Amino acid sequence: MLRTSLSYLTLALRNLARSPLRTGLTITGIAVSVAVFLTISAFYGGYRQSLDRTVERMGYEVLVTAKGCPYEAATLVMKGGNIPMYVDERVFDELRKDPDVGAISRMFMQGTPAATGSKFQVYLGVDDAYLKLKPWMTLQRGRFFAGGEEAEAVLGYNVAEYLRLDLGATLAAGTKGQTVKVVGVFDKSGTQDDGLVFLPLGFAQEAFDRQGKLTGIAVKLARIERMDAFIERAFEIPSVQVITLAQVRGTILDLVGSARVFITAAAFVAILVASLGVFNSTMMSVLERSFEIGVMKVLGASPANVFAIVWIESALICLAGGVAGVALTLALGRFTEEAVRSVIPYAPPGHIVTLTAPIVGAGLAGALAIGLLAGFYPAMKASLLRPIRSMRGTL
Repeated sequence: MLRTSLSYLTLALRNLARSPLRTGLTITGIAVSVAVFLTISAFYGGYRQSLDRTVERMGYEVLVTAKGCPYEAATLVMKGGNIPMYVDERVFDELRKDPDVGAISRMFMQGTPAATGSKFQVYLGVDDAYLKLKPWMTLQRGRFFAGGEEAEAVLGYNVAEYLRLDLGATLAAGTKGQTVKVVGVFDKSGTQDDGLVFLPLGFAQEAFDRQGKLTGIAVKLARIERMDAFIERAFEIPSVQVITLAQVRGTILDLVGSARVFITAAAFVAILVASLGVFNSTMMSVLERSFEIGVMKVLGASPANVFAIVWIESALICLAGGVAGVALTLALGRFTEEAVRSVIPYAPPGHIVTLTAPIVGAGLAGALAIGLLAGFYPAMKASLLRPIRSMRGTL
């Protein structure tokens, strides 16, 4: 059995090698189709995992902001940006009295062009309660703020790296370019916090000339099952909107999912075209070798033997295309991720294109299935050729 299988495989490989250009082009078509399929699958799975991790690492369930587009405000807080909407600090005073609030923190986020000129630096003014929402955030070196209005800064890990600032260094912050002293650097968290410059809340409000104003209030509930009751009471406060991070997650995934449907449809068109290419290539190969097939049958080859050889040829082409598609996806992974980040409105930190073993397995299995389906009719056609007519060239 093994010897017979190896014989079929050897014959199929020899036949494919006789037309290297046609075989190569067919494999390339399958490889591109498989790479598109793998990239789409890897993107959606990786994006969802990164978004879930980001939402979990926010440390709170509810965000209270000034009225406006709630999802725009939430995504700005998640990725960091200049938030032009403000709520008064009195709203914080009202909310912290709520019996369902477990922890609450004031936030003031603003952004300015960075000193390097090529980046947008985001500053986040926070109070002492901010770290209570995120107990996993640890200082790599230095300390947290000593007071609420000191001209001090604690840097996220990435900020300290690309600005090359250490303890005791100074940087400008605020609309007036006030000098602040670096007193601490956070350890790498893998979240948007790595790219922020943290300032004492009072100093940040003054530096950006927004005394008494907040861009968001983060609330962690004492009991998550009381969320609806808390939101109902919070909505009674004028001029604020309340949004849960679960809502933000669902909305973002819905938007990404809608785009994924269209892209997947385009990918299936590419796969269909590649399948027709395999069918056409295999059919041409059968017609060109009709004389040879006739001789094989005269010498004793059965229809099943001929069918198996041609079918294996088609399967090998697609399997090779599948392997090439996996290699192409891995080779272009970093470029693909950067390209995707540049076109989508919000991309969470971390890898959003994650190629996993099950996805690779599905891609290879799909490629093999294409080969078997596209090669079935040509293999059947070859197996039913009449030896004398095929040798005369009168099919």
